[in-house]
Amino acid sequence: MKLVPGEKISAITRVLEEPEKAEIDDRVLIVAKISNGEKTVNLVAWDTEAAKWNLKKNDIIEIIDGVCPKTHKKTHQPPTIEIIADTTVKKVDMVFPSINECMRKNFLENILDYEYVIAEGFIVQVHSTAAYFCNKCNKFSDRMCECGSFPKPIFKIEGMFSDGTQTLEFTTVSERIAEYLSYHKKTDASNIKPYELMNKAYKIIGYIRNQKLYIEEVLA
Repeated sequence: MKLVPGEKISAITRVLEEPEKAEIDDRVLIVAKISNGEKTVNLVAWDTEAAKWNLKKNDIIEIIDGVCPKTHKKTHQPPTIEIIADTTVKKVDMVFPSINECMRKNFLENILDYEYVIAEGFIVQVHSTAAYFCNKCNKFSDRMCECGSFPKPIFKIEGMFSDGTQTLEFTTVSERIAEYLSYHKKTDASNIKPYELMNKAYKIIGYIRNQKLYIEEVLA
């Protein structure tokens, strides 16, 4: 199951989790992780297609002519298949890898760009625990932006993660994940000592983009 931004893809997969529904800018989005036993991706549907969603955790489904969004070619979005009007999604009954089999651990050295990984390893270096995004300039900046404003800090842990087979630069994708990873609340982020993050093993779910690991979930 190889994803190429802008191209269609067909596959048989298992739904790994209960779908999540959200409203974003007056649009409805449904998303769930799916896997064919080797590769894991997000399956998403917007608006009209979301209204037709009838999938649940553990379903085995055949996807015909889903689309890997073009926007992902130039962004750091996770591996995704989008259901569009021309896409067919149907449930099938067949022998297929279980959720546990689909969620088995991988080694970082075996994961290609634009793929999910479930890995166990250590944080071997911490670069920062905060990022600054200037809404006025719509870009990340230093504590003081070039425009003269002082953006509010975003709790975002960045550093180096290693599982023994490969060491990659990493970042957390949300403040919630930064809290899970560090056992600190956002309000206490400035008190985090690097050694506190480096003295334990982690099991994570993340994806690789341009040789960088984006940590999306902390399992242990």
